[in-house]
Amino acid sequence: MAAFTASPANAARTLFIGDYSTGDFSQWPLMATKFYGGPTNMLPGASYEQEYPATVVDDPVKGKAARYEVRQRDFVGTTESAQVTTTISDTGGHEGQTTWYTFSARFDESFPQNHGTLGWGVTNQWHDGANEGGSPPISMNVGMRNGHWSLGIVPQNSPGDPDGDAYSIWDVPLGTKWHDIKLQIHWSSRNGWIRLWHNGVRQSLLGSVDTFEVPTLIPGTDSVYYKEGYYRKPMMPTGVVYLSGFSSATDEAVL
Repeated sequence: MAAFTASPANAARTLFIGDYSTGDFSQWPLMATKFYGGPTNMLPGASYEQEYPATVVDDPVKGKAARYEVRQRDFVGTTESAQVTTTISDTGGHEGQTTWYTFSARFDESFPQNHGTLGWGVTNQWHDGANEGGSPPISMNVGMRNGHWSLGIVPQNSPGDPDGDAYSIWDVPLGTKWHDIKLQIHWSSRNGWIRLWHNGVRQSLLGSVDTFEVPTLIPGTDSVYYKEGYYRKPMMPTGVVYLSGFSSATDEAVL
């Protein structure tokens, strides 16, 4: 595993905050829902007029949270989704960089517990910066294991060219309470690694390790950018996910 050297204190900086504290989606550069934009023409979050697929609500725990609701046939392209997205510079995911992330999720009590049986679904993802198609190398999934939220890995030889099956390195029951996540990711197609904290507690990942070594960038690419919301295979049940508190930083101290 590559050695990690903490950033000098004077270099530590916040890269991006998307915590919805503004009461709208103006923090997010781009977004798309059934009624706004599309997969190849996402539009500015600042111009979005709130409708049911994406709204900002008051929350007694988080203050403000985004409520993402996807219903049957809420198509954005060929998939059902409501998502916001950042840029590559916002999320700091370049070859050789180590970046910290924090975000929170809560699943509505009506959220389908058999999502794994119904098909894939993603709430948070790091997509390859080249936008060459295929699955994100790292994502938070609701479709890997029924009734669970999972940190998923998709091995790939190149964008859209799988190198084996997707798999989870960490799972937690969905429940109906907030999940607070902190991730430290070293971005590399050769010697990447991931560390995860859940509700303030360092987690053991697949193989009973607390640092999981895996290519975090797809070979042939050199960056990622972050997206969040609810993105899924077309299916019948309505799903509602609440997200809050996203930030990215060069150092844990400034998250």
